[in-house]
Amino acid sequence: MPAKVENINPKILRQCREQMAIGIDKVKRIDIEAIEDGTKYPTFRQLDKLAELYKVPRWVFISDELPEKYNYARTLPAFRKFGKSEVFSAPNIRGLVARVERFRDLVLELREDFGEPIAAFNPPALQTTSPEKCAHSIRKWLGVDDCLAFPDWRSKLEEKGIFIFMTDKYKGWSHVDKDLFRGLSIHYTVLPIII
Repeated sequence: MPAKVENINPKILRQCREQMAIGIDKVKRIDIEAIEDGTKYPTFRQLDKLAELYKVPRWVFISDELPEKYNYARTLPAFRKFGKSEVFSAPNIRGLVARVERFRDLVLELREDFGEPIAAFNPPALQTTSPEKCAHSIRKWLGVDDCLAFPDWRSKLEEKGIFIFMTDKYKGWSHVDKDLFRGLSIHYTVLPIII
């Protein structure tokens, strides 16, 4: 019989599941209801599956509090909804954002360790609501005169302190239908993200 892990925190398990918008029915095979209410203990294999599904390391499940680094609820619920669409509440979208935010945190930590912290994001103040005038101001800020290929746009944006992450370069990363949407952005005062 597989060994059971008795020191898990059921509250943290539930919090991790809920912040990823994963319903009980998606993890019913693991008997998550009994584990979350403390009447059953999970195996290491079950914890590995939950950690992969919830996008956290399994040690998080024995914590007293959900570590800030893995508290995805701080940004994920801010997703704007289009009509009655729940697209941004989907677990695959939340998982994608959680992964990319971990990479962003890593970039910030590495730059700090090397003594090269990233400056605050400082886009130009737009004085108009005209899309054409806004585009002109942004192109001027980026130093773009003519049409560029995507790698050139990416370089210009990264020079301005924006973290660009292309999921289609990594097989199995996004699991998002391109007909649903092709990207999103998350604002931070330092190193905002475009996925």
